[in-house]
Amino acid sequence: MADEEKQLDIMDDKPTEKKEGKSEEKVEKEDKEEKKEEATPSKPEKEKKDSNAPTQESTSDSNDNNEKKDKKPDKKKSKKEEAKVEELKEFIVPLRRKFMKTPKYKRVPKAIKALKKFVAKHMKIYDRDLRKIKLDNYLNEEMWFRGIKNPPYKIKVKVKKDGENVYVELAELSEKAKYKKAKEVKVKEEIKKVKKKKKAEEDAKKKAEEEAKKAEKAKKTEGEGVKEEKEEKEKKESVKEAGLEQAEKKAKEVKHETKIKKGPKRPIRTALKK
Repeated sequence: MADEEKQLDIMDDKPTEKKEGKSEEKVEKEDKEEKKEEATPSKPEKEKKDSNAPTQESTSDSNDNNEKKDKKPDKKKSKKEEAKVEELKEFIVPLRRKFMKTPKYKRVPKAIKALKKFVAKHMKIYDRDLRKIKLDNYLNEEMWFRGIKNPPYKIKVKVKKDGENVYVELAELSEKAKYKKAKEVKVKEEIKKVKKKKKAEEDAKKKAEEEAKKAEKAKKTEGEGVKEEKEEKEKKESVKEAGLEQAEKKAKEVKHETKIKKGPKRPIRTALKK
């Protein structure tokens, strides 16, 4: 019996231990949850923080937008620069095969036409219209340098596309052409300077004429004012003179009039009245 009672006591003690263990685990969990709650701010605190944050966010957003705006035109500029780079090209154009079969007295015109066709093909001109291709003077002189019978077999060319038109220039100028070009540039600069001087002189003349006209107008207005003042003074003086003359006439008339002298009135006697 004693053994059975001991076993029952042991059985009763075990579940209590489990319960105590479970309660300790629960307590630990609750402690952890409380710590988390203390660490994380409550909703109203979050709202307060968020209310202060928009100003910083707005400033950051505005800065980001400004940076984006600054970046966008760079892309556009880069595209435009690429387009400009694509428009400028250099070619070495072979001409010998094109003009060898033609008669000698037509070789240079044939070579020029072949050059234009080559440029129209490689620059992708609409309908291969050769009228849109413009050759430089130095290039034309180079083509005709050895006469109509002997054009160059090949030529190095610089091509520039401007809208619909295409401008073709010599890539490498000879010393003679360089000297000629420098001379032309100097002449153009001198002509510009002369034109500027003429414009400055004309402007100075115009200004002087305008100032003279203004001075004449001012003199006229002053003269008119002086004349008006003189006329007013003359009118006043004439009025005064007329008044004096009238006064003199009246005085003369008064002198010539005969005055009847009346004696003094005698006082009436009061006694006779009675």
